[in-house]
Order: sequence, then C-alpha cells, then structure tokens
Amino acid sequence: MSVRVVQYYAQWAIYGRQYYPRDMKIDQLTHVNYAFFEINSACQVASIDEYADYQLLQEAAGQSVHGNLAAFRALRQQQAMRGKELKLDISVGGWTRSTHFSGCAKTAGGRATIVQTAITLLERTGFDGIDVDWEYPECCGLATNEVDQDDWSHYLLLLRALREAMDAAFPDTHKELSIAMGMSPRVTGVAPKAELSAILDAINLMTYDFNGAWDTSLAAHNAPLFSDPAYEAAGGSAAFNVDYGVQEWLNEVSASKLVLGLAGYGRGWAGTEQEYGAGTGGHPGSPPWYENGLLSFWDIAKNYLPSSKYQRHWNPMSNVPYLTGEGQFISYDDEISIAIKARYAERLGLGGMMWWEASEEPEGVLLKAANEAWALAASRRK
Repeated sequence: MSVRVVQYYAQWAIYGRQYYPRDMKIDQLTHVNYAFFEINSACQVASIDEYADYQLLQEAAGQSVHGNLAAFRALRQQQAMRGKELKLDISVGGWTRSTHFSGCAKTAGGRATIVQTAITLLERTGFDGIDVDWEYPECCGLATNEVDQDDWSHYLLLLRALREAMDAAFPDTHKELSIAMGMSPRVTGVAPKAELSAILDAINLMTYDFNGAWDTSLAAHNAPLFSDPAYEAAGGSAAFNVDYGVQEWLNEVSASKLVLGLAGYGRGWAGTEQEYGAGTGGHPGSPPWYENGLLSFWDIAKNYLPSSKYQRHWNPMSNVPYLTGEGQFISYDDEISIAIKARYAERLGLGGMMWWEASEEPEGVLLKAANEAWALAASRRK
C-alpha cells in the first residue's frame, strides 16, 4: 500500500467499550499513532496511563502480552510475517494534554528534556517514530494551556532538536517525525508551513471539527469538503471547510507531505432540525462517556441510520450527509462522502489519509471505503 493510511488509537478506548489493539483493521493501515503521551510539568514525555500502556493483559496476534504497546508490537510483527509493513508512532499531546508544551518548548533546558525523554521512550517501546500533537501554539487550545507569543519559533526549535536527536540515536533506522495540525485560520493560517515541512516526514491535517455544539447558534457540518454559500450567509466562515485548509498548505508545502484528516464520528445539535439553524445544545453523545454533541459512527450506523425517526439528507455543495429527526441535527460522514474525500486527496497528490479515532468506527466501514476509493482513483491514472 503506497498511500499513507494513519489511524490514531487512544489508550482510553479500552475502557467502557473494551476496544483493544487487536480489534483494529490493521491490514488496512500503514501507520498507527498511539495516543497520547504527555509532556508533564517537568518537561518529560510521560505516560498518562501506565496500566493501559504497559500492564494490561491482553491477546494480540495469537499471543498474550502486557500493555497496548506490546500488543501493537506483536501486531506489527504479524504484519511483517505477511509481507506488510506497519509503522507505530507515539503521539504526544492532544486536546487535553498540551498544557505544558509552551512552557517547556520556550527554554533550551525544557526542549532538551523533552527530546531526551522522547528518545528514551522510543528505545523502550521499539516504536518507529514520534507524532507531536500540540493543540495549539499561541492560541485556541484549553484555557489552562500555557501560551507564549513566540510559540511557533519554539515549536520549530523543538522539532529540529527532535529530528537531530532521532537521527543520532538511531543512525541505521529512520525514525519518523510528524505533527497533527489544527485547521482553524488562527492556527493553520499563521503556521510556518515551509519551515515545518522541511523538518517533518508528514503533516496530519485535522480537517474536521469545523463546527460543533460548542456553538449552538449554527448547526452545521463537522467536516464539509467545500464551503456552502448558504453556510456563509448564515454566519459561517468561508475558511471552515476541508478544501480551504488543504489549499492553504498546498501554497507552501509539497502535497506528498500532507495527510488528509478524516473523522469516524459526527457532531449533533439538539433543538433544531434545520441545516444552519440555531440549536439549544448538544445532541446526547455516544455511550459510554462521550460529551454532548459527539456521536461515534458505530452509534450513528446502529441507532440512527436504520431509524424511521431520522431522515438522511445530502448537501451537494459541501459533499456531506446529515440527519434530522426528533428535534435533532446530526452531521457526519458516510461511505459516499468519505470516498469523495479520498478521491479528492488522491487527485491533489496528497501523501495519504489519517483517521481519528479507531474505536469510533470499529467495523472499518469508512476506512475500507476510503482505501478502495483511493486505490480506484490511482489505478485510473495509470
């Protein structure tokens, strides 16, 4: 499989749903990004769940192992025996674990500690690379995050130091370095794109979460491919769509470095069935613990698509489906919209596709649709 197909696996997925590494559709992937490790207050790259990472007894590839990290190594070995290569990357940060990025990256000592502990982690786990998910430099993350006006400069210094240290520590094996990139204009609009590209193997574009129930005034689409004039007329931003963000990066970065983000979940509003209407809050989230307004694709496929209480619609401008019923509006992706996005990415020459998150779509229906659409589009170019 020449196209990069990345899927994030969050270690908390084992709780509630009992979703283990062995349950992933590994044969459909080239990369697994294991999420998340954190940078703690001492600037160390540290586990946030030692039990899940190193101790949980489970089965993978026909053997008993302790911890998710060992399970993924077993699955990687199994793939290698089948003649397939699977890369395993440690993902650091994320929405809830980016608190200390800024404070640690701003000093030489902080950066050195991050780098040293990242190298130690790679040596301990035997993983193939580091994926940095700082959400976000300078702005737009959790209110508790440390921020600095020079975060982007410090980010570049940190990534260069990581690259140099990885090359020095593993001279015979290239360890990959990637980042996850937010698509808000306040983030991607000011990111030093060319400088980042020169350092990184790949840039995972988080081309989703453009709209959600954090804004009840506008029930709109989670990941519209293109902008809809009706959305803009209702007060939405012309920048809040997949194509806008991708084109911003293509202006400065080779397409082969860019990986299109795809969502295995939807966003929902209560209090309206009108596209671009005003809701009253978030649609009840998927069990067992999700926030209001966030619905996993497995939940949508099982409980909403078959229900006579909900009607499916299609937005031909943004190329996405949505559901209405029971006083609710649900934006999501299905096999049709995902295939369109995969063909879009292949046509632009992007490096591949990235998914958040494995347990959202355990049957791999969307994953399969994306891979097949990409392969078919690529074959027609030959």
